[in-house]
Amino acid sequence: MTKPKIGGILQIGVGVTDMPYMRSWYHTNLKFSAQVLEEKAITGLMKAYTGGEAHERQAAIIMNMAGGGGLEVWQYLSREPKLPSQKPQLGDLGIFAIKLKTPDLASTRRILEHSKPTARQMGISGKKEFFFSDPAGNYFHVTEGNEYFGKPQLTAGACGAIIGCADLEKSIQFYTEVLGFELTKQTEAETVEAFESLPGGNHTFKRAYLTKPKPSIGGFSNFLGATELELIQATDYTGVKMYEGRYWGDPGFIHICFDVKDMDSLKSHCEKQGYPFVLDSFDTENGESFNMGNVTSRVAYIDDPDGTAIEFVETHKVPLIPALGIAVNLQGKKKDVPRWVYKLIRLNKVKG
Repeated sequence: MTKPKIGGILQIGVGVTDMPYMRSWYHTNLKFSAQVLEEKAITGLMKAYTGGEAHERQAAIIMNMAGGGGLEVWQYLSREPKLPSQKPQLGDLGIFAIKLKTPDLASTRRILEHSKPTARQMGISGKKEFFFSDPAGNYFHVTEGNEYFGKPQLTAGACGAIIGCADLEKSIQFYTEVLGFELTKQTEAETVEAFESLPGGNHTFKRAYLTKPKPSIGGFSNFLGATELELIQATDYTGVKMYEGRYWGDPGFIHICFDVKDMDSLKSHCEKQGYPFVLDSFDTENGESFNMGNVTSRVAYIDDPDGTAIEFVETHKVPLIPALGIAVNLQGKKKDVPRWVYKLIRLNKVKG
């Protein structure tokens, strides 16, 4: 059987209560300086995750041009965004932190001193790391790294995530057999010194470190690069779902989106593994491309074993100079997007 064509992390969703401010913060502090789209719209695509109702929202997708995944900064307009009943902590079920990499860990930590970074420690990957939080209390995990698409001003874009799970073995099976990650390291229950200053960091954890080399599926592969995930299960604490009683898009890390090719084959693969698509934009759009802003694509979602939303996007068209109607067509293309395209994307600066 042909392996599904799942590439790197295209973006990670961040639900916020003030989209313009948080977009500007990520631009200023983390160098997510290019904007792929901004849109205010009522969308019915996500009804499966929003109580069966369509809601108005505003969203922007912003990119760090050093490479890696972008951020989809997302805010409800037709309802009050609902905060979690308790602050998410390590061991809760869902995305706890976004992983970023930097070529100079010490300098990056000094520059982010205002975000109260934790001490530098050795991580499960064997690389030094530290954590910091944004103004909304969302955590980011910074590690040493190399192999960038462009020269980082500070960090590159999203290269992975730390995800809480209830059953480590079941989650390992999902992320390896369904999404194609490789299990690189696994630990028994232990306290983790690097976690001690984080919410819930005093628990004991079983952990798994999963990696995926830069795939060769064309499209954005060269830009997105390699991907890594850290799965954690608290052994002395029963984690709660971070989005229990809340909607997709409420504050926090909403979902992880992967760049894919051949969505039909991927849909069949997921069904055979016991994880059918929760939604598929081809169903709601009558087989046509889904339009978000000026970006057109086919969008689908599945849930991991604990309900964490995993998005698949097969991009069809990306605007390069929206004012002139210039766009790049990716549908059916097998080659990597050429570098000159990213030079044009870079011109679409984040506002604020």
